[in-house]
Amino acid sequence: MVKKYTLYFLLAFICMILITSSVFASRVNFGSGAVGAFIESVLDLTEENSHNFERHTITIDVIGQGEVIKIPNLQNYPHKKLIKLQAVPVAGWKFSHWEGDIQENNNPASFLITENLKVTAVFTQQEYSLSITSTGGFVTINPEKESYHYGDEVTLTATAEPGWVFDHWGVAIIGEKNPASLTIYGDTSVTVFFRPNFIAIDAGRDYSLALGEDGTVWAWGNNFHGQLGDGSNIYRSNPVNVSNLNNVVPIATSGYHSFAIKNDGTVWAWGHNYYRQLGDGTNIDRSTPVNVSNLNNVVAIAGGWSHSLVLKEDGTVWAWGYNRYGQLGDGTDINMSTPVNAINLNNVAAIAAGSYHSLAVKEDGTVWAWGHNDSGQLGDGTGRSKSTPVKVSNLNDVVAIAGGWSHSLALKDDGTVWAWGYNRYGQLGDGTNITSTTPVNAINLNNVAAIAAGVYHSLALKEDGTVWAWGYNDSGQLGDGTSIAKQTPVQISNLNNVVAIAAGGHHSLALKEDGTVWAWGYIGQRGTVIIRPTPERVSNFNVE
Repeated sequence: MVKKYTLYFLLAFICMILITSSVFASRVNFGSGAVGAFIESVLDLTEENSHNFERHTITIDVIGQGEVIKIPNLQNYPHKKLIKLQAVPVAGWKFSHWEGDIQENNNPASFLITENLKVTAVFTQQEYSLSITSTGGFVTINPEKESYHYGDEVTLTATAEPGWVFDHWGVAIIGEKNPASLTIYGDTSVTVFFRPNFIAIDAGRDYSLALGEDGTVWAWGNNFHGQLGDGSNIYRSNPVNVSNLNNVVPIATSGYHSFAIKNDGTVWAWGHNYYRQLGDGTNIDRSTPVNVSNLNNVVAIAGGWSHSLVLKEDGTVWAWGYNRYGQLGDGTDINMSTPVNAINLNNVAAIAAGSYHSLAVKEDGTVWAWGHNDSGQLGDGTGRSKSTPVKVSNLNDVVAIAGGWSHSLALKDDGTVWAWGYNRYGQLGDGTNITSTTPVNAINLNNVAAIAAGVYHSLALKEDGTVWAWGYNDSGQLGDGTSIAKQTPVQISNLNNVVAIAAGGHHSLALKEDGTVWAWGYIGQRGTVIIRPTPERVSNFNVE
């Protein structure tokens, strides 16, 4: 019982000390010695224990748009509790700094809490850039500012340079709508594609040319001999600008060399030159255009596999290059590095070239041919080659001609198409595969406005803007969605409003009235073959 009361007394004594310590602790000196030291230690312990019962609060304010996360997230916090404040901005904003009882830039901010705090998190808007990449025109930005904020609405209007047209947007904007709307969500890059407004096309062995309204020439496809004219021998899947060439009126392709006539009547050539078909007096391939020697007043041009033809404004025809079969028309079989006059040929209105034969239409509507004739492609009823022009049998009122590998086409003024020569794949369009040495009528074809001949296939453009094709179709060059040869004309799928056509080795081209170029058939690069059996629009013009 005594021990029990002793314990009660001791506890009461300690409570008295705890009650009075806050009043006297700062003023009372308990002296030295064991008793004083004991009392001091009891007071220190009492003060520390009193903090353990304290609770602190954190009041959060925000400037800008965002929130602050407290970790841990409590109503109040024990004394010296480790606290973390994480500032989280909304989209388009960023954390700047803390204000109030915390003044630092760290995020998150970590500290031991010892008192009630008022803290402000300051957020500021992100500033984003808007960059435009374009060639062939410019873009107007509305509103135009040095920087933009998240969610800003911008209108972009593309304006083409003379001779060019807007084609489509890329990267941040997809499509062809112009003007186009754009919402800013970050640093933004926009690419705008313009293209030349094309007015003429032609197709070579496995490459293509297009002439822009501004007089520039564009090329794509195989470039082994420099026939694209861009100064390289690199295959191009997208059109590139032919170097140092402007003021061009007509263009022409061949097997592996290309031509352009300038508005001053001079002729320029580039590409394969082994047989001196560029007419510059050498046999060196050229990857950029060179002037054909001693040639002026030219109004039309045509390219065979390894020879070249031009029509002068005086109605005479001149030729140079490979001449083994007499395709130059000068009465010899000697190759020529500069132009020679085709004998006994005048009053010519149009010219064309096949692989190793040549064609001409006179002003009177008759057709004349010379060169290789192994398949009757000269149309004179024989199979013998001619080194001077001979008249094609039973053919009059012709307004246009075209030459394939070993077949020929003619368009009459009544809109009918006639063909002669090699016909294994039905390229004459007469419903057979029988070769003919004289012209036969292409079946079920009328109201034709233009014709073109590929290696083994043929094309016709009707007055209604539709395109028809027949002959070889191994690479889909007929554009009907198949690879089956046709002996009579079939309409090319989903192709309308066409104003010009061209036929290459195993591919075909069409120019629409809106200035766009469409292609189908074979596309190849270093052994990789891509077949497009229906027309696709040519795009992505590279301006370097």
